[in-house]
Amino acid sequence: MTKICSKCKKELPISSFYRNGKKYTRCHCKFCMVKSAKEWKDNNPERTKVSLNKYHQKGRYLKIKYNISLEDIPEICQVCGLRGDKKRICVDHCHSTGKVRGFLCNNCNTALGMVKDDIAILERLAGYLRRSLEST
Repeated sequence: MTKICSKCKKELPISSFYRNGKKYTRCHCKFCMVKSAKEWKDNNPERTKVSLNKYHQKGRYLKIKYNISLEDIPEICQVCGLRGDKKRICVDHCHSTGKVRGFLCNNCNTALGMVKDDIAILERLAGYLRRSLEST
C-alpha cells in the first residue's frame, strides 16, 4: 500500500508516514516532517531554547509549577510500588485546586486520569475485577 506525500509529492510506502492515531497516517512523509522540524528549530532558536528550558529541565519546571524539587520526589510509586528513576515518577495533583496529592508512576497517573479521578468509577472497576476473579 502506498500514499503520496503532500509536501514532496512522492509516492511512498505507507510505512514512510507517521501514524495519526490507530487508523490514519499523517499527510507528510517522515522525511519531510523531520526536515520541517529541523528547519523550524533552526529558524526559531529563541523559542526552541525556551521550550527546552521549560519542559526538559524537570527540576526547574517542578519548582515553578508545584514549588517542589527533584529531591522531594521519591523513587517509588505510592500506589503500585514500582521503583523508577525520579524523572519517570509523575507529580499527581488535583486539577481543580492544583494541590499535589503524591507521586505516581506513569501507568498509575494515567489510570487516574482515565477515570477522571472519580472514586465511584474506581470502586466499580475494582468490583468488576473481583467478580471476574470469582467466576474463574
